[in-house]
Amino acid sequence: MRSYEGRWDHRRLTCREVSHQVSTYLDDCLPIHTQIRMTLHLAACGHCRTYVKQVGFVQQTLLLLPKQNPAPINQDLLRRRFSSLHT
Repeated sequence: MRSYEGRWDHRRLTCREVSHQVSTYLDDCLPIHTQIRMTLHLAACGHCRTYVKQVGFVQQTLLLLPKQNPAPINQDLLRRRFSSLHT
């Protein structure tokens, strides 16, 4: 008989794993087995449920903001400042 252990991960997600995958979960882009594990974790963990609700609220709020593009000169300035902070 073949072993199919690698196809299904039975371990539970940790809170850290949930926090790393929350955006993908809210975008409904997780593989089905990870989605199930996430749902099970959220059913048992009130802290993560609250966190997921907060991230979802932020996502929905950001969608309400008007779409604006800065002027090209400001885009360049923003890129240079960002680059200097993160290099």
